[in-house]
Amino acid sequence: MEPLPDPTYWDDLTTGAQAALLAAGEIVRIAPRRPVLTPATEPGEVFIIRQGLVKIVARAGSKQVVLALRGPGDILGESACLDRRPGSSSALAIGWVEVHRVTREPFADILDRHPVVRDQMVKTATARARESGRDRVAAATMNVAQRLARVLLKIALRYGLPSDDGGVTIPRLPVPDLAAYVGGGTSSVARVIKNWRDRSILATNPYSMTVHRPDDLHRIVGADAPPS
Repeated sequence: MEPLPDPTYWDDLTTGAQAALLAAGEIVRIAPRRPVLTPATEPGEVFIIRQGLVKIVARAGSKQVVLALRGPGDILGESACLDRRPGSSSALAIGWVEVHRVTREPFADILDRHPVVRDQMVKTATARARESGRDRVAAATMNVAQRLARVLLKIALRYGLPSDDGGVTIPRLPVPDLAAYVGGGTSSVARVIKNWRDRSILATNPYSMTVHRPDDLHRIVGADAPPS
């Protein structure tokens, strides 16, 4: 599995900025399916994920759309902080999640003392806009299996841990969440995952998924797919 070329938001900060954020905030544990932030969260309040995965969701009528997944080292709330307007989406914990929360006033003080904190927020927002564009291209040009393989590789590259056989282990994501993210039916995504389990491309347990043969997922994605 090739390494992720870009560091996370947290890893891109200076040690001084990291220390200031740690001193100014608090650790919060969030139960599965509970919100980390919502459109009602005060603009200027930010959350840096320490453990676990979070899904960014929006409502389209009665349907919940998964826009993105975030994990350790990622920041949440940066867009509302930059434009000082409430966000339009929510961030929900997938499993147990631990975040470092910094409220508005302490964070504003850190922005004044550590310009790199704002610089990296702008960099993150730009990178996420590019990622969103690539995801839209994938949705328009790839089938469900290709989109699912692409998403699993993305998660493995960013947040996975090496397994003993050379694969990568990631937290297990509920099939409905994966289906909502790739824009496929729940039954279709479940069939694809079962097929890949039967072929030993991946294995699952109640808590995690291990991609044993990432090269096979790369082949399924195809050479012409947009980057993850």
